[in-house]
Amino acid sequence: VNYNKLNPFNHDFIENNNLSKVYQGMSPILSKEILFRHDNGKDFKTIINEIKESNHLYISNTNEKEYFHLIPLTHLQVTPQVYRLFDGLDQHFDLIDQKERIKQQTSNLLKFISNEYQKNITKLLKLQATLESSKNSDEYRIIGDLLYSNLHLLKKGMKHIELDNYYDNTKIMIDLDEKLSPKANAQKYYNKYQKAKNSINVLNEQINLTKKEIEYFDSLLTLMDNASYYDALEIKEELENLGYLKKKKKINSIRKNKKPAFETYYTKDGIEICIGKNNLQNDYLTFKHAHRYDTWFHVKDMPGSHVIVKGDQLDEYTIRLASNIAAYFSKGKNSSSVPVNYTLVKTLKKPNAAKPGQVILDKYKTIYIDPDASCLEELRKK
Repeated sequence: VNYNKLNPFNHDFIENNNLSKVYQGMSPILSKEILFRHDNGKDFKTIINEIKESNHLYISNTNEKEYFHLIPLTHLQVTPQVYRLFDGLDQHFDLIDQKERIKQQTSNLLKFISNEYQKNITKLLKLQATLESSKNSDEYRIIGDLLYSNLHLLKKGMKHIELDNYYDNTKIMIDLDEKLSPKANAQKYYNKYQKAKNSINVLNEQINLTKKEIEYFDSLLTLMDNASYYDALEIKEELENLGYLKKKKKINSIRKNKKPAFETYYTKDGIEICIGKNNLQNDYLTFKHAHRYDTWFHVKDMPGSHVIVKGDQLDEYTIRLASNIAAYFSKGKNSSSVPVNYTLVKTLKKPNAAKPGQVILDKYKTIYIDPDASCLEELRKK
């Protein structure tokens, strides 16, 4: 105990931009909360009494980390999960322990996915730069035209020549290969033009493929963020099936015939909701397990879980709950007003030669949701 600091329960508010330097037992995060509330007209003693009398724990998830305290941390601008005090502590530290164990057991997998994602980002930048330079191929054609039009001025052994550019009425200095004849020099520029022109089509194809790879590995990073140990094993299996990772020689026949283990829950009204936690689960859930008149939910234009709700006539509560789940298990987890598409399974199609987890939507509706982990508390396990 630092006896130079004040007991917040016995002293009034003292102006300071870091109250943890003034009061005993006050963390930086609590200091920020008290200053935030004080700036918005809340009395210091009222805040301290709220802490003293609280028997709940408020857990707030942000993009950076998870925070918890005896009072809501309103300055974080997120909706907290609320627990009875010791239940909340168990929840918080169990989650930390679980994430640490998963991190240790799957760190190599996560590292591989992250490296592939970054590698393709770098590749895309290089391809785009090459494409930009290739777009100047018309310059080679113009030079070829000018050389052919002025063959009488060219002689073998010349290193360069200045000609009138009748395309824009300027002078142009052209480098020549002294070992080539005038016609061969002109043809050399035509060849450069044709090569650059052909490369544009190849580059565009490579850019599209690389963008798909970036999208794919970005989706895996999102899925890993929400993955249990067994979900991560299925992600590893997916990468092996696609040839990104080498399969182990030993084949586990039991695992080979096992169905992807998606999660199944029920709402308070007894409606079944299924959640895919990786691409293998998403594919199986949507195209094999779900009935064509079930309702499918997924965040719009970003990676995330497929959510299937049994039935096609859903009330507003169920639609919002399923949309919240889809938003929570997605890259938009820590965002606000996340768009979620929903439609009947019968309208979905699997793209040709597509990677697991990808679908084509036909008719769908969109709802905007602020993701909230408390939606999971409204579900009960199968």
